[in-house]
Amino acid sequence: PTTPEIIVFGGSRFQEASSKLVKNKSFYNAFVHSDYLEDMFALTKLLLDAKRLPKTLILSVRYQTFLPFEKRDSNDWLTFASEYRAMAKSLSVTTPSFFKTFSLKDWTDMFSVEALKQQLELRQSVASQPVPTKEALSKEFDLIKADGSMAWSAKHQKLFTEEYALKDALNKFKRNQKKRLEIDPELVAALGKLIEFLQSQGTRVVLAQTPFHPVYYSKMLNTPYGEDLQRIEMEAQNLAKAHKTIAAGSFDPNKIGCPVSTFIDWHHANEECLVKIFNAIPELGS
Repeated sequence: PTTPEIIVFGGSRFQEASSKLVKNKSFYNAFVHSDYLEDMFALTKLLLDAKRLPKTLILSVRYQTFLPFEKRDSNDWLTFASEYRAMAKSLSVTTPSFFKTFSLKDWTDMFSVEALKQQLELRQSVASQPVPTKEALSKEFDLIKADGSMAWSAKHQKLFTEEYALKDALNKFKRNQKKRLEIDPELVAALGKLIEFLQSQGTRVVLAQTPFHPVYYSKMLNTPYGEDLQRIEMEAQNLAKAHKTIAAGSFDPNKIGCPVSTFIDWHHANEECLVKIFNAIPELGS
């Protein structure tokens, strides 16, 4: 197989980004859930070892990308901990101690009997089991397409109304309005080193940010949390400027032009919104 010319790597906010968003170029979406900086290092290591570094690698800078380890609510990146540590070591990036990142809870979360039970119950509750398909839409299952992007099931699409998204945005605002988003300067510096390495390998790096639901963002704007969002966005812009690359998108939906109708919840936008981010990247958009 050939190496995709463009690979986008981010969290679930990029899950709907498909090859339709780029013009006359091969494309793959390598999204994960709850992505952190460590995932970027791990992906780079995997692509490097497989000799599959693309011409353009789009990396997502989300609201928790630079969050210190002890402040996080997910450690899914531990699945690729060995790849992360190997890549970080090769770039002389200091990694947290084993004991700081591998707590008992992390291990039990990764090997959860309860999670296994839930998956078994889910499989038993559906009329049919997931199988490879050529269909573009499934009534019951979300699909991972050949280009790595996700297509929501008809069941989910019916759920994602503007009313649902608004309710979710208001609920998340109430939950998060008093929180802060700390920025670990060592993580910012580490991303800079990763960008330098990728550029040395002939890969163009694009830093991309997806917006929040307009109601969520507007309510957060004048809170300390909202100020933190603006600082994180500025960090991405400063990194792009320092490394002579591109920072595309924004946490602010108005800057991109994404109305409430393009959101399925408080921070997931659909392809109608994502295409505007891709179109702002030179030599990329459809």
